[in-house]
Amino acid sequence: MSNSKNQTPYDSIRTSERNLAPDHLFDLFASERRRILLAVLHERSPPLSSAELAEAVAAREADDAPRDLVERVQVSLHHAHLPKLSDAGLVSYDPAQSVVRDVADGIEALPFVEER
Repeated sequence: MSNSKNQTPYDSIRTSERNLAPDHLFDLFASERRRILLAVLHERSPPLSSAELAEAVAAREADDAPRDLVERVQVSLHHAHLPKLSDAGLVSYDPAQSVVRDVADGIEALPFVEER
C-alpha cells in the first residue's frame, strides 16, 4: 500500500544533511518574512546577496519600500532568518560574504512558495 495520499508538500523537502520533521518545518515557516524569503529564493537563481534579497523581501512587505525598511530587512535576514534556514539545511548561506549560494530541493512544493 502506498503512503502517497498521506504525504504533504513538507515531505518533499530534503536537505543535504537530513529530512526535517514537520514540527521543525512549521517553526521555520512561522515567520512571514522567512516565507517571503523562500518564495523569492524560489523565483531567483542563487547566488544572491543579502542586499538583493532584502530589496525583494521589502518590496513584498510594503509597496514603495523606504530605504530604512530595506536596511532593517537586510539586518534581520543576515542575523536571524538566513542563519536559521542555513542551520536547517534549507539554504547554503555564507555569512562572511552575505551570499546565499544554494537552496534545498523541494522548496517549490511548499504551498506558500508561489510566484508573484
